[in-house]
Amino acid sequence: KFILQELVPGLPPDPQSVKAVIMKRGDEPAVKLPEQMLEMMRSRMPHNPSLSAAERCRGGKVIGWESVTVPAGTFHALHVRDTTSTQEGDGGDAWIAEGVPFGLVKASGNTGGAIQLLAKGTDAKSSITETPQAMPMGGPGH
Repeated sequence: KFILQELVPGLPPDPQSVKAVIMKRGDEPAVKLPEQMLEMMRSRMPHNPSLSAAERCRGGKVIGWESVTVPAGTFHALHVRDTTSTQEGDGGDAWIAEGVPFGLVKASGNTGGAIQLLAKGTDAKSSITETPQAMPMGGPGH
């Protein structure tokens, strides 16, 4: 199990605006990336993901409205397929519903990865419950 928590000002998350990153792998302690590592990551992200997301939206094919059930409940959601994939394994499907934070109810990639909404409400709790340790500049395990 791997948890990645990013503090971002909005969606789509622009790597240039990520304020903090906390990671937790299995039973290992949670670690917070140091500012220097965030800066290094920002400098290696030359493209604007907002433009990339907009481009993918333009190339999306609307499949139609569907009833989709996830752990958070059943939603009337718009099913959209990404048709902009340029490499084998790219692309996938997304189900988007009004009234859901960030809109995303479910997503599945062509390579088998998936995301689904577990719950919604105003009492969210982080999956990372301990205070994260500062990550050494060499990365996890160094």
